[in-house]
Amino acid sequence: MNDSVSGSLLQRLRERGVVRVAASYAVIAWLLLQIADVTFEPLGVPRWAMVALIVTAFLGLPVVVALAWFYEVGDTGVRRDTAPDGTARPTVTGLRRNADIGIILVLLAVIGVLLVRQPGIEPSGHETPTIAVLPFANIDRTEQGEVLALGLAESILHQLAGLSEIDVIARASSFALQDTKADAVEIGKRLDARYLLGGTMQRAGDRLRVVAYLMDAKSGGQVWSIRFDRPTGDIFAVQDEIAVQVTQALELSIGPKAMERMTTQGTANLAAYLAYLQGRKLLANARVVDAREAIEHFGRCLKLDPGFAAAYVSMAEADLFVAEYDVTGDRRDRFEQAWGHGQQLIAKALEIDPGNGEAFLHRAYLMAFIDLVRAEKDYRRGLELSPNSAKGHAGLAAVVYETPERRDEALQLLDRARKLDPLEPGYDVTKALFLLMARGALEESNALLVDVVKRHPKYPPALARLAELRYLMGEAASSILYGEQALELD
Repeated sequence: MNDSVSGSLLQRLRERGVVRVAASYAVIAWLLLQIADVTFEPLGVPRWAMVALIVTAFLGLPVVVALAWFYEVGDTGVRRDTAPDGTARPTVTGLRRNADIGIILVLLAVIGVLLVRQPGIEPSGHETPTIAVLPFANIDRTEQGEVLALGLAESILHQLAGLSEIDVIARASSFALQDTKADAVEIGKRLDARYLLGGTMQRAGDRLRVVAYLMDAKSGGQVWSIRFDRPTGDIFAVQDEIAVQVTQALELSIGPKAMERMTTQGTANLAAYLAYLQGRKLLANARVVDAREAIEHFGRCLKLDPGFAAAYVSMAEADLFVAEYDVTGDRRDRFEQAWGHGQQLIAKALEIDPGNGEAFLHRAYLMAFIDLVRAEKDYRRGLELSPNSAKGHAGLAAVVYETPERRDEALQLLDRARKLDPLEPGYDVTKALFLLMARGALEESNALLVDVVKRHPKYPPALARLAELRYLMGEAASSILYGEQALELD
């Protein structure tokens, strides 16, 4: 009896064209969703639009089925104007024909999309996302607030830079645009970044008010924003939450270990953290006088918290920087002393935090002076832990370049460093030198250096290298001109 009723109902649905219309709708809806999935992200369509389309597709099915039952079109496609009892009923002429035409049009559209998706022309939605963390604006205008605002952004940048699922623009490039008036789209172009993370910070008494927002640099639209009003001591939790929110907004698949490493802060001592941030701000200026002062801040930080591994690494970096670039009569002795002290500081940092990528990278830099094999090993381990370190890739490039048959790899590593730190001119100067020495590529090296000078007219290394290169090219007058410019600046 049940089988008979079911069979009769199915037969009735077929007679009224419901099955055919429902099947046609399902095919069209599925194909449209596939097209949307491929095209929406590259076109900058917001994510909610895709969700709305999916919901609409599901809700539309019962509506289409009801209309198909009410406006009957049989399997033969012949319009039926009367019911079996002779009464009139409404019809829609050509419903089946229009459905067939719709399917054909959608199929053609899908074929076009598939042609675009052929190998080598993958849409940007499948590429590794690139993000630049911009300096947070300090609303209260105090010096300590400025240190906290910059430190907040730098800490979040450092947390994200430890992830291999995302490309993170280096601090040197993203912070260089601190005072720019350019909009999100222009900044994104200059940094070659799809997403920008920015925000504001205000310290009022013992309260910290932070607003963070994520921008799509392609469309200029805001992806999300978040606001915090917390005690100042909660700044570490605020940093963690912002970093986690970014990974969720970008739909990154982060493993438990990577997530734990990203949200593990090096210190819970706010005073030590502030001293560390002050030192990092000074060290970023790349001036001997500032590096000396940074060493004092790092020393105070370590007195407050001897277990802060990152402070040992920064201390070693500042100490060696002063020894390398401070011109004194005992420069060689001071360098050897700083080198040995740096080894001790890095050993202490790794004792506290064996997963500190920056410690491995700085030890690699130290080892490159005496042992290239050990230096390469440390560089590679450091880049596993800090895959977005531009300096790490450039340092490894210098080590790899020493083996003639691996010089193509060295050039690739330099390209990677430049992608992560696009406003740093030093990588192009180094690449020009590598191309000249490895391949004798005079014209290619010259083009790179000329481009650097156009972007940075007062960059002495580029001017000095151009002077040397033009001499090799037989252009004595040009060589003298660039040499004089370099000497005038340095």
